[in-house]
Amino acid sequence: MQRTIAPLAEKKSQTLTVDVADALPRLVADPVRLKQVLINLLSNANKFTPEGGSITLSCRLADQDTMLFSVTDTGIGIKAEDQTIIFEEFRQSSDVSAGEIEGTGLGLAISKRLIEMHGGSIWIESEYGTGSTFSFLIPIGVPEKPEPEMFGETTERSKSKTAFVVDDDHQFSSILAHYLRQEGYAPIQHYTGADVIECVLELRPDIITLDILLPDQDGWEIIRNLRSNPQTKNIPILVISAIQEGELALSLGATDYLVKPVRRKDVRNLLRRLFPPEAEGQKVKVLIVDDDKDISILLKEMLAGDHYEMLTARDGQEGFNIAHREPPDIILLDLMMPGKSGFDMIKRLQAEDKTAKIPVIVLTAIDVTPEQRQFLEKTTVGIMRKTRLTPQSLLAELRRLEQGN
Repeated sequence: MQRTIAPLAEKKSQTLTVDVADALPRLVADPVRLKQVLINLLSNANKFTPEGGSITLSCRLADQDTMLFSVTDTGIGIKAEDQTIIFEEFRQSSDVSAGEIEGTGLGLAISKRLIEMHGGSIWIESEYGTGSTFSFLIPIGVPEKPEPEMFGETTERSKSKTAFVVDDDHQFSSILAHYLRQEGYAPIQHYTGADVIECVLELRPDIITLDILLPDQDGWEIIRNLRSNPQTKNIPILVISAIQEGELALSLGATDYLVKPVRRKDVRNLLRRLFPPEAEGQKVKVLIVDDDKDISILLKEMLAGDHYEMLTARDGQEGFNIAHREPPDIILLDLMMPGKSGFDMIKRLQAEDKTAKIPVIVLTAIDVTPEQRQFLEKTTVGIMRKTRLTPQSLLAELRRLEQGN
């Protein structure tokens, strides 16, 4: 491959660099098809890069299961309005169609199909007048569900769930979009904080992934705006960002969060945790133990639906009796109650073999002492502040338990 491109680069006095990471694992792929894609991308870079420019081919791992190839040039670049069409059959950028470079425009379309046949995805990052980077991801092993398509066919999106991906890092956004496609979602990428609400109202996506560190708008404010709008308040928001502020994200209404960098299995586990396949007729029995009737009603509303069966108790004694009589799958427990407190109930649950292994999530409005926190961390699976409780944060916590995380 390098022998094919090097003479072309030398003819135009271009610098050709090959940057391959050390100790890469063996890639299971069709070598002829993969070589065809790389030669096509490198040939395009050579055509559109003027004399004295540079071309770089790089290869590294995106994660332990996926390899990332990139071809970067210092050529003429591609206009933003053309970047969405260059992978279509017989479509080229406006500069090419004007006659600067001859060709049918099939090369990139063929490359796209070959990469997708390997279970991968391809995209472009370009600034007009500066240069372009074509990147593609490909699974290291055999793709789980290869779906080759014939020319002229269109991918059926109607059966896919839509994911609205908001992240200003184009490469990470494209990698995340690739992971989402592998989980059955049709991703739509958006690179700024501007117009997020308008786009969500128009697209009505099934989920939103959101970076907090956007250059033009605070991601926290976007969450607040989405949650305060009646038409968007129930759409799951998955915060995927470099900052470790998961508790704040949940308190503002995010459904769940991941800290960058993320791998495909992180995205898969998060989605399957949040949206587990529910066996027909299978319910999760939740025992709510709280003397505040309003809190019990609120929790029932948060868990409304066919998946949860709810029991209630007004104090620790009643709660223990119910748990001993018909052990629930999960207990939501207030700490401060008249009569037997939440602490008393936990001690009794731990003392009985029949109830000792029931997961307990503490819901509290008080600040626990260091000694109390130490006790709760040993005997419960989670502590949630009532003042920061949202339907999204509560469901996320319950689903973590259901999935064994």
